[in-house]
Amino acid sequence: MAKRMASSSKTYGIENWGAGYVKVNRRGHVEVDVNCGLGPTVDIFNVVQELVGKGIQPPLILRFPQIITHRLDMLHECFRKAIEEWGYENRYQGVFPMKVNHRREVIETLLDTGRKYNFGLEVGSKPELFVALGLPLAKDQLLVCNGFKDSTYLTMAINAAKLDRNVVVILESVEEAAKFAKLIKRVEGKQPSLGIRARLYSKGSGRWEESGGDQSKFGLSSAEVLEVIDILRHEDLLDILRMLHFHIGSQITEIKRVKNAIKEAGRLFSKLKNMVPSLKYLNVGGGLGVDYDGSKTSSDSSINYTVQEYANDVIYTLKEVCVQENIPMPIVVSESGRSLAAYHSILAISVHRGIKPMPEMEKVPLHDDDPEVVIELGEILRDMTQKNYREFYHDALERREEMFTLFNLGHLDLYDRAKGEAFFFEICRTAVKFAHRDKGHVKEEFLDLESNMAGRMICNFSVFQSVPDAWAIEQLFPIMPIHRLTENPVAGALIADITCDSDGIIDRFVDIKREKEFLEVHPTDNKTPYYLGLFLTGAYQDIIGDFHNLYGRCHEAIILLDDEGLYHYQKIIKGDTVRDAISSVRYDPDAIIARFEQELNNRAKNGDLTQKETKAMSEFFKAGMEGTTYLYEPLENKKGRRR
Repeated sequence: MAKRMASSSKTYGIENWGAGYVKVNRRGHVEVDVNCGLGPTVDIFNVVQELVGKGIQPPLILRFPQIITHRLDMLHECFRKAIEEWGYENRYQGVFPMKVNHRREVIETLLDTGRKYNFGLEVGSKPELFVALGLPLAKDQLLVCNGFKDSTYLTMAINAAKLDRNVVVILESVEEAAKFAKLIKRVEGKQPSLGIRARLYSKGSGRWEESGGDQSKFGLSSAEVLEVIDILRHEDLLDILRMLHFHIGSQITEIKRVKNAIKEAGRLFSKLKNMVPSLKYLNVGGGLGVDYDGSKTSSDSSINYTVQEYANDVIYTLKEVCVQENIPMPIVVSESGRSLAAYHSILAISVHRGIKPMPEMEKVPLHDDDPEVVIELGEILRDMTQKNYREFYHDALERREEMFTLFNLGHLDLYDRAKGEAFFFEICRTAVKFAHRDKGHVKEEFLDLESNMAGRMICNFSVFQSVPDAWAIEQLFPIMPIHRLTENPVAGALIADITCDSDGIIDRFVDIKREKEFLEVHPTDNKTPYYLGLFLTGAYQDIIGDFHNLYGRCHEAIILLDDEGLYHYQKIIKGDTVRDAISSVRYDPDAIIARFEQELNNRAKNGDLTQKETKAMSEFFKAGMEGTTYLYEPLENKKGRRR
């Protein structure tokens, strides 16, 4: 059994992408270790079963806020070590970019844990600022205000400073600087700090590489930076300019890009420091990535560095520049959101049914009076061996084309075609089996064939709602069964959702060597529950989910472990109902109910429906309005009653 569990870990790459938070236990279930190997674990299959027993069925988001706490502690420990090792003469002070995950439970966990570090927030819009002003930010926790700003945004930031918030307004343009200067004249008392967002020549790497560089959407050119300084000097505001900020993109895959950017930004900070003595923060932006595929490479879904290496390179490179330029070392600020949030959330989904593109072949006899092309396919299957499988597979491709031509000309009936297809499908399976036994690497042709033979697992969720990045930018998320891991998977499958959209499918899966085009799964009978987990979904997915087909937000369970290793639910949050979903597109659910009941009453008056039927249909309609948007079958208790 231990060998099988080790094999499962290898098949799904848990040890590579799990970062110590995800493991397989002796029962063959996936478990979560919220302290990354230092504490008790939670069996998430047991959690799902328990919630299902309460009538809370998948899709389910399982949140582990203690993982956020662990990630935040680890980030600060990495910077502490780097500062100590390299003798950096200042400190690190981070902020969390709210756009990564706006969920209240996530933000409050970060602020609560981060208070001891003066860890704060970054907002990029007016609504985010309004939310932040309602949160318990302590006096020294930074509130960095990014994004394009109107007068309301700027005024609220100014007011926040008067409420003793540690506000830094990042100027994104020359126009913003002029607008701020005009507004601040009307205000007496405490003023916010200002920052300038610089547009570096350096770029990041990966999908968001174009977020940086001299063609970036955000940031000021060197000439614009000087123009802003002139405006602030003229308005006697230069002494509140305290931060230089830059951002070269999310999920930076190569550490050398980080070093290049820090070196350039350090030089820019040094030159500005000589002009603006009040400068004291260097905000290095976001970009600290997550190793989604576990390959530890510079692929788009990975990173070729650790958090400690990131901290080391930021601190060492910046110190080197400051020593050369003979300036005081600044407080280092980062906006590392993805690395903090991604690991804490798991999406658990249930398989609704499986679809096999190549149905399993039962014993199909050959008859002398079968069409010649069908007989030839049967003989290819019968005579295929390890030595000849390539040649025979190619022969089978020719026979299949011939069979379809004969069918289209009317020379074969449907029974003949079905029989020939059954032989061909079994030839494909046999060829793939022999290809994997062959010495050396499996040829691309048979890897593609194996992928094409993969079935479909229709799962009760929406890709567009729960993992929109899998559709929009082809982001890879680790996916695997959360139980039955003492068994060997016997088939490959693609993961399809229940939306009426062919794009609602996941057909790329993580692997340490090359992306897999199918997921290894266990046999299912479409009756016994089979659950899959989608991991590392805690960054961005919660907020950018789409209501495609009006499938709404999923149920959530926020899970905590106590000191004795027992888990309990901090909170269970019900997902969107049908009422919620249709209200989101500005329909009035009550008006819809009223129209439906009017139609029922009209039918009853005409004698088309009985009063009993009318009442039952009305009650069912109203109950359905309060139910989940996803597929749901009420459970039956031991006495056979539905609950």
